[in-house]
Amino acid sequence: MNQISQMSSHHDADGTDAYLSEVKRSMGLYNQEDYSGALDVSEAALKSAPDRAEAYLVLGIIAYQHGKRGKSLELIEKAHKLDPECRDYAEALANIYTRSGRLNDGLYYAKLAGTLFPHPTMGHMLPGALSNYFEALKNVSPSNSYLLALRCYGERRFAAAAELCEAELSLNRENVECWRLLGRAQNKTGEFDRAAASFHAVIHMDPDNALDLVYLGHALYGMGRFAEALACHDKAREMAPEDSEVHASIMKALAYQGDEIWRRYKRQATKWAAGHVVSRQEKKAEKAEGKTGIPEGRKIRIGYLSNRFFSCPEATFLEPALKYHDSNRFEVYCYQNFKYKDALTTRLENHVDRWRDISDVDPITASYTMENDHLDILVDLCSYDEDYSLELTAKRPASVLVGWLGQPEVSGMPGMDVVISDEVTAKSDGKACLKDQRMVILGQGLIALDKPTYSVEASDLPAWHDKSVTFGGVCDLARLSPDTAAIWAEVIKATPGSRLFLGCVDAIPKDLKARAFDLFSHFGIADRLSFQEPPEEIEITAPMDFFSKIDVMLDTFPVTGDVDTCMALWMGVPVVSLAGSRRSALMGASILHAAGKAEWVAGTKKQFINKATALASDVEKLEAT
Repeated sequence: MNQISQMSSHHDADGTDAYLSEVKRSMGLYNQEDYSGALDVSEAALKSAPDRAEAYLVLGIIAYQHGKRGKSLELIEKAHKLDPECRDYAEALANIYTRSGRLNDGLYYAKLAGTLFPHPTMGHMLPGALSNYFEALKNVSPSNSYLLALRCYGERRFAAAAELCEAELSLNRENVECWRLLGRAQNKTGEFDRAAASFHAVIHMDPDNALDLVYLGHALYGMGRFAEALACHDKAREMAPEDSEVHASIMKALAYQGDEIWRRYKRQATKWAAGHVVSRQEKKAEKAEGKTGIPEGRKIRIGYLSNRFFSCPEATFLEPALKYHDSNRFEVYCYQNFKYKDALTTRLENHVDRWRDISDVDPITASYTMENDHLDILVDLCSYDEDYSLELTAKRPASVLVGWLGQPEVSGMPGMDVVISDEVTAKSDGKACLKDQRMVILGQGLIALDKPTYSVEASDLPAWHDKSVTFGGVCDLARLSPDTAAIWAEVIKATPGSRLFLGCVDAIPKDLKARAFDLFSHFGIADRLSFQEPPEEIEITAPMDFFSKIDVMLDTFPVTGDVDTCMALWMGVPVVSLAGSRRSALMGASILHAAGKAEWVAGTKKQFINKATALASDVEKLEAT
């Protein structure tokens, strides 16, 4: 065990330096491996003399002992700054930087230490492991926190990825890729303020990467700062007009804008298709004559491309589609465009004939894979959502490309030949379709559901217990536009004693809760607002916990609910939805029509308020409903 060298017994001139005595005592506790005691004593000494360096060194040594190299460097750098003439601090920094793989920094402090002097009253203070520079050179062990963070991100453990990125950055603040991954992970965990700060740091270090502006825009959307987000995305498009990922991310973000900005969608989609999508004529010319069409006796080969083949809300719609294909007529292929897998992935694999993981290959290779599978139909479930699906579908890797549930739109999606629509969305889809795209209009709704896996127990309406009606809403500021908040507030005001309960998301970070509170404060209902807390028992699912506490669900717009609407209906909660003029604004109406509840669909904001207050006005009727 390396010990901190015992200090000389010299004292200050008056012989009564209580601070140094406490520092010596903390070092003694460290040498006895009483790290907790050493920490307490050092912190107390530091509190008594915050402008002295010695306690910072001891705290830094303790941090290093516990594997917190970044924190250790921060503390010892502070000591060095307070006493730049002391050799011990420079030696410690030389050793820690070198062992962490930052050889240039280590060499700088090693050279500097040779010009400095030992502590004037305490002698040599470092443990052996931090006092031998040449031994440190033999034991270089660069941090692997960033690599582990990449793995965690791919496994959708976003909080762990963010923590590992912060550990890496504590050692190397200049790691731009780590900053970038940290911001993306923070976006996923809903820490939008912190994500925006991370991307500001990235943009400062790497100002020419357009995708960083896109990610910053996503963080700003999550904070409800739509105008700033749009400005970021416009700038990103100017910087990289041909980048497919930049284009896809911006197109997805347009769904959250008002109708005036939304009108850009078709123009931009048309322009993109003209410059990047292989035409059907070109594709036919590539194939040998006589090899088109489906050979007699062969099953129809249909592929599904998705980045959601795992347990997530969207998978609610995907499993029935895969599960109920007629195996006598269809051969089903799935192309997984994301690394993460779980138990649902395994179950989905059992529903299909062929499973391809294309998450680690480039779009061209992925398109060749699909062409070699001789797909007759490819159903794109990604749309503008993630990674390179737009670039992949632009290659036309199947005879017919079909758009179904991609976000924000499938009509007008470059490369699609057929759009699956229904009676509710057909008019909107028709207007958004590009040249040569056609629709298939289903006689029923756009989706089909199996019975949910979570159980439902009969319970009384919250209104009976609370003596007032509780309206529920999704706490997602990207969907909770100011117009939506204004109408919800009117509903609350028009229903005496009612309150608004926000949730139906994985978690509500403090900054998100504060922004939602501010948003509704503008409309005078802050005192009638509450938020979903994490369930006390892990086996209680968030949907059950949320929907069991509300009487009526209020839908968002212009992006309406889909999975959350279905969960509400399954839990017996009425949903009021405002139908708009685009597909993303009509999913709620489509689901309610298919459920036989078209009367809950409003055509105007006034109708929305009237329908919601009417449902809340008669508790006995509401319970029967």
